[in-house]
Order: sequence, then structure tokens, then C-alpha cells
Amino acid sequence: PYRHLDSPTMPNIGQHEWWFDYDSHVIYFHDDPSGHKVETSVVNNGFGGPANNVTIQYLTVEEFADMYPVGAIGLTQGKNVLTQETNWTVKNCEVTLNHGFGVRVNYRMHILNNYIHDNGQVGIGGGIGVPAEPITESTDSGILIQGNTISHNDYAHFNPGFGAGGIKVGATSGVTVRDNVIENNEGSGVHFDVDSNSGFVDNNLIANNSDGDGMGQEIGAGRSIFRNNKVLRNGLQIDDNNWAYQIGVHASSGVEAYCNVMEVPAARGGVGGWGVGSSDRGSSGFPPFNYRVTTGNYFHHNVVIWDAGANGEVGFRNNDPANQPDFFAKNRPPDYNDYHLPDPSGAHFVYDNDNSRNNHLKNFKGHRSSGADVHGTVDGNYASGFPDVSITSPVDGSSINGPVTITAAASDRSGIRKVEFYVDWSLQTTVSNQPYEFNWSNGSSGSHVIAAMAYSNAGIRTCYAVTLNEE
Repeated sequence: PYRHLDSPTMPNIGQHEWWFDYDSHVIYFHDDPSGHKVETSVVNNGFGGPANNVTIQYLTVEEFADMYPVGAIGLTQGKNVLTQETNWTVKNCEVTLNHGFGVRVNYRMHILNNYIHDNGQVGIGGGIGVPAEPITESTDSGILIQGNTISHNDYAHFNPGFGAGGIKVGATSGVTVRDNVIENNEGSGVHFDVDSNSGFVDNNLIANNSDGDGMGQEIGAGRSIFRNNKVLRNGLQIDDNNWAYQIGVHASSGVEAYCNVMEVPAARGGVGGWGVGSSDRGSSGFPPFNYRVTTGNYFHHNVVIWDAGANGEVGFRNNDPANQPDFFAKNRPPDYNDYHLPDPSGAHFVYDNDNSRNNHLKNFKGHRSSGADVHGTVDGNYASGFPDVSITSPVDGSSINGPVTITAAASDRSGIRKVEFYVDWSLQTTVSNQPYEFNWSNGSSGSHVIAAMAYSNAGIRTCYAVTLNEE
């Protein structure tokens, strides 16, 4: 796609650029069209409307001239969003070369096993907004985004700070993003914004996305879980100068992040590992219209690896002490995280634990002395990669009754030294040889987090967790 120049009169048109004289219905471009097919699009939408329970499958959907906030698949339903265009399924499709959104989410939409790439603004975007039927911050959208490859979106260089890249969802609670590959987009890999609450982001590869967070929650609440993700080398400043993190929490509450691997790239600007920050972003637009405080966030059992030359940070920044003087008291201190740095004595940590708003960078010793990562570790082992671990049985969300065998798979180029099994972060057993199994027999009724922690012979550990329900 060429760059569309926006000008009321004919501009200077360079290579790979074009301009539409709408008054005369004439398109001008610089390059010689000989031997090429030249196409332009004017139709705004491929699939959309008030019908419910629609399945779109095995199609290539391409080259629609959709403009924000319309998708090539999916329209905005406004006040009727809970009753129109609901329960759609988009699966096994290729969605590409559309001008704006590849797919626009709506209520209870499932987007499964698609290849969504090279769209003008964002691969998957949209949200529910404020429908006619009153909803609260906790209304579950039922949106599932699973098994997709989402790459090279935002060819039109839409503003990443507003919303471009892989997935950008606004004003929508209960979105599940699972088992996707989200890479090489301009903009955030996954961005929950404007009261998008209670997200679940699990077991995704989120890599090499530029000009935004790898994944982040902005002005949200509820309870969100970010776990088991590989979030690698995101945030390089290509067309923007935004600060970015591999995982960022911005004026939001209730994010628990664990068992993630983050790789911080060498960058000319501020690109960090993980960060939690407060700021004055006003009040929510949904009942009960609370002020957007930054509380109840917890980062634990994650791995952060800095590339050679990387200078990014991790930690908590209180930028709203006037309204949130209890910022540190109302967020759990980060803990049990492992940090691997080219220079382990460097100042890459911020956690003041006071109301000064100084937000000083510290070395790990100073970080720990402020009460952060008291069980965490830091070392100079940054070039050894990391082990790959998963729990293969039972599957996440399973209900069990009585004893059950937990089975894990683990591998690393240096070999695996041991695998530990945890129940609700309490160590149960250690296994040094395959098969990596644990017979769990003493569970109480209710929901439990089961984690497998793999240690490589090179000295790096990573974990993978599922939730099981004991009946």
C-alpha cells in the first residue's frame, strides 16, 4: 500500500505516495504503473449489520476502505451493541490490506485462528462503548480472541498513541486474548483502554511491536490476569516517541501479572520491562463513575531479560500523589521476579515507597531496601535464553474431583535441571527427570493456581500456570 497524502490541493507527490483529487475523481501518483496492477478501494465494509449469530469462515477479506471506527468485518452498533451484531464468529480467515481495522469486535464475538495482517490501522479493534441498556464496569463482553496470527498492521501509520497495532480494545470488559502470535505491528501488541476492565491475556507471543507497550492496560479497573506470555523486544521508537514497557499498567487497577517472560531491547528512548504508574486521568464513564485510581496491582514470578545495550526500567511510578497518597500501600510490592542484566549493578529499578513523586532509579539493592522484590533475584546472566515450560494436563479451567496428576513439559537448549510444582504459590514437589509430573491429592474445594517452574542448566527459570477448580 502506498501512503495516501492528505491535502486540499495537489501536494508534492514522491515515490510510494498518492493523492486523490476528489473534486475531479482523479488519482495521481509518482511511480510508473507499467507492468503493475493498480487498485484503489472505496467500499467501507465487507461484513456488518444488525444480524446476530453470524459465522464468517474460510474467506480472504481484503482491500476494503474502512475508516475508523469501522472494520472490514464488523460495524459499530452504537446504543444497540448488546442486541445487534452479537455472537459473531470469525475463524480460519485471512484479513489483510484493509484501510483501518481488520476486524472490529462486538458483543460476544469470537475471533479464532485467523491470519490478520498488513491492515492500515489495527488488526483487531473496537469495543462496546456505552449502550442503551445500562451496564457497569464489570459487564462481561464475552469476547474471545484466540489462536490468531496478527502481524504488520498499521501500514497507514495511524497514531499509535491513540490506537494502532495488533489489538486495541476500548470500553469493554472481560476480553480474553489467548494463544495468539502478535508481532511486528506499529503500535501496541495488546492495548486495553478507556475502561476496558478484567482482561485475561494468556500464553501469547507478543514480539517486536513498535511505538507502544507490548501489552498494557490504560485507565481500567476490575481484575485482569496477564500470565504465561512471552513479551519480547517491544516498544522501539520508529514513528513515535512514547515511553513503552513490555507490560505496562497506566492509571489502572487490579492487574496481576505472573509467569511472563519479558525481553527489554536496546533502544534510543524509554523502553522498559514492566511498569505500573498512577496519574490523574479523571473518573470512569461507567457506573459507579469512580476516580481512576491505581490500586491492587501485583507483579510476581516474572522474568525480565535486558539485551546488550538496553537501559530500560521496571517498577512503580507515583505521578498522582495529591490524589493517591496511598499509592504504594494499595498496590502489592513486586516480588519473586528474576532480573537478568548485562550490568546487574545498574540503576534500572524504580520503587520509592513514599509520597515524594521523585521516582528515583535505583540499583537492585536500593529497590529491595524500599520493600520491593524481597524474594527476587538479579544477576548478569542475560545471554542464555530461557526455558520453555507448559502444563499439558489438565487443561486450564478444568474442574477436578479428588487426586489428579499434573503433567508439565519443559525444554531448553542447555537442558532442564529440575521442575518445581506449586499450588497457590506454595511449593509441593521438585522433579529432576522426565516425566515432569506431580500427583496432587490434598486440594480443598475452590479455585487454585497450579504452576510449574522450570530451571535450565544455564541458570534461568520460568514458570507456567493454570487455574483448576476443585469440586
